[in-house]
Parts: sequence; C-alpha cells; structure tokens
Amino acid sequence: MPTTSPNSDGSDPEETAVDDAKVEVQKRKRPPVEKLAKSDEPAAEPVAETGGSSPRQITLSVRTLVYSLVGALVLAGLLFGVVDNLRVRHKLNTLQTQQANNATAERIAGEYAVRAATLDYKDLTPWAANLKKGVSPQLSKQFDVAVSAMQQIFTPLRLTMKATNITSQTTKSSGDLYNVVAVVQIDTTSVQAPNGATTLAAYTVTMNKAENWMITAVGDPSGSGLPGMPKQQQNPQAPQQAPPTTTAPAPAPAPGG
Repeated sequence: MPTTSPNSDGSDPEETAVDDAKVEVQKRKRPPVEKLAKSDEPAAEPVAETGGSSPRQITLSVRTLVYSLVGALVLAGLLFGVVDNLRVRHKLNTLQTQQANNATAERIAGEYAVRAATLDYKDLTPWAANLKKGVSPQLSKQFDVAVSAMQQIFTPLRLTMKATNITSQTTKSSGDLYNVVAVVQIDTTSVQAPNGATTLAAYTVTMNKAENWMITAVGDPSGSGLPGMPKQQQNPQAPQQAPPTTTAPAPAPAPGG
C-alpha cells in the first residue's frame, strides 16, 4: 500500500484534498449575485398569456351587449303585447256593449209593436194604455188624440187584431238614440173580413237609452201613421155621397121661332 508524504506545512494531504472538494461544492451550490437579485423580482407573465387576455375581454363585452339587446327586444315585445291586448279587449268590450244595447232596443221595439197592434173593438182601453206605455210625454199626448179618432173606426168595423213579432232590427244608433224597425204579423177579423186576414206591418220605433229606453217616436216607415191600422175612409157607416148631378142645357130656340 503506497504511503502519502505530508505537505510542506505538515498537514495531511488527504484532509487537504477533502477540504478542497467541499469548497468546490459550496461554490457550485451558491448562485451568482445577479441570479439572486433577479430571483427576488416578481416573475413577469408570459407575453403569450397577456396577449390572449385581451380578446377574452372583448368577447365578454359583445356577449353582454347581445344579452342587453335581446332583453330590450323581449321587454319591448312584452309591452307591445300588453298594449295590443288592452286595445283588443277595449274593442271587444265596445262591440259586446253595442250588441247588448242593440238587443235591448230590438226587444223593446218588438214588444211595443206587438202591444200596439193587438186590440179588440169590444174594449179598447187596454190597447190605448199599451200605446202610451213607455213613451215620452209628448208622444203620449199625440196618442190621446189618435186613440179618440181611431175608436170611431174600430167599433163600427168590429175590428180585432192579434200581433206576433216576426223580427226586429236596429237600423241606426247615434249616441243614446236607437232606431229599430219591428215587423209583426197581424191576424185580423172585421166586418170586411169575417173569416180573418193576415197582414204584415212594420213599426219604426225610436228610443232614448239615456232615458231608460224611453220611446220618443213610433210610426210607419213611410210616415203614414201607425202601421196595420185601417184608415178613416174604411168606415162602413160613413154616408155615401151621391155623385153630383148635371142638368142638361136647354135646347137652343129654332131660328125664326
């Protein structure tokens, strides 16, 4: 086994080699000062990551704008739907109210026409009362005069009338005024038609809704008074006027006479 000679300073050569190896290892493990200084600074984000964050922010902004636009459109659609629904409901309610008013006017006109065209010469009091039922005071006064004149016709004719409503139709409405034409079928008997006769008569009835459907005018569409009623000239008791007689002129005297 070879022997090592001591160093000039008297130290063991093997110990000196070990110490030198430790110093070399320490030098290798200790980082340079520049690297230590750089390691203390915060690491900068990679350029690629920083560059990739900007498009992400733009995408979020566009998405928010789209959502806001869609929400505004949905809200506008809902508001339009609500407004349109209210408008349609208003029109429907108006139409239903108008139809209900027309039906009421037609019912009242039809009932009045039946009452006005139903009578019995034996007792005209109910007929006279029915003529004035539900009418205005002015119209009632007009019927007072008409009834007095018609009684002089109905009794000699031995007239009976029974009416049935055929149809009633609203022809005009302006505000609270309604015009209705009521058509009735009248079965009559009289000295002129002892076996009975059937006729149709149309009554034009004007009503005021604001006055609880008060009847303000009644008549024939042609304006010839109450429909279905016999006229004054039909009175069989009326005296027949003889046609005027003419006297033949005297003959002219003969010449030279």
